[in-house]
Amino acid sequence: MSGALHVGMATVGATLGSLGYVRTLQRGHLDPDRVRLPWAVAMALGLVLSRFAFALERGLDWSEMLRPVPGGYILYGALPAIGVVPLWLRLRGLEPGPYLDRAAPWLLLGLAPARLGCWLAGCCRGIAIDGAPLPWHPSVLRVPVSLLAALLDAGLGLVLLERVRRGRSSGTAALALCGHATLRTLLDPLRERSVTQTGVALPLLAWGLGRFWQSERGRRTS
Repeated sequence: MSGALHVGMATVGATLGSLGYVRTLQRGHLDPDRVRLPWAVAMALGLVLSRFAFALERGLDWSEMLRPVPGGYILYGALPAIGVVPLWLRLRGLEPGPYLDRAAPWLLLGLAPARLGCWLAGCCRGIAIDGAPLPWHPSVLRVPVSLLAALLDAGLGLVLLERVRRGRSSGTAALALCGHATLRTLLDPLRERSVTQTGVALPLLAWGLGRFWQSERGRRTS
C-alpha cells in the first residue's frame, strides 16, 4: 500500500507538471511538440537512474538493482537525465534555453507531490528526534524531511514560475538548479541515510551559479 501511494503521488506530480509546462510553453509562443519526445526519453532514463541511485544508497547487488520495486527510487538520481533535452534540441538546430527555463519551475512543482508521497509512505526517513515519544505518537519521532522538501520545492517552484510569467525566463533553469542543490545540502544531514550527505550537491550549486552568471551576462550584452 505504501509503495503504491508513493508511485501514485509521483505520477500525479509528473502529470500536473507536464500539463503546466505545456501551457507555459504555449504562453511563451513556443511549440510543445518539439520537446514532447525528448522529455519522454529523459523521464524514462531518469526512472532508470533514480533506481540505480537507490541501489547505490542501499548497497544492492546487480540482480536487485535491475528489479523494479514500488518506492525503490531516489528522485535526485534522475537529475542527469535532464541533459538529454538540450542535447536533443541542439541536434535539431534549436536553442534549448527557452525550453529548459520554462521547464524548471514545473520540475520543482512536480517533485513536491512525490516528496509528499515519500512522507506519507514513511520512506526516506529523517533522523530520530531526541526525547520521549508523545502519548498520541508512541513511535520514535523523526524529522519530517520529505515533507519539508515537498514544501520547499513547491515554494521555490512557485517563485520561479512567477519569474517566468513576468517575462524574465532567462536563467530560470540555472536558478532552479542552485535552489535545488541548496535545499539538498541543507536537508540531507537531517536524513537517516542519503548518498548526497557528503555534499555532492555543492558542485551542482557552483555550476548553477556559473550558468546563471553566463545567462545574465549574455542578456545584458544582447
